[in-house]
Amino acid sequence: MGKKKVKKIMKRLKTIAFIRILISNRSNFEDKIKKIWKFLQ
Repeated sequence: MGKKKVKKIMKRLKTIAFIRILISNRSNFEDKIKKIWKFLQ
């Protein structure tokens, strides 16, 4: 039960960070793609 909750929290944190990257890195498109690629791996 505990591990599932941790996974859910981690997924949420990743989602928040992902959205933050999309918003903050609008100017540097290449850097944004690299960060998204890291998230997907």
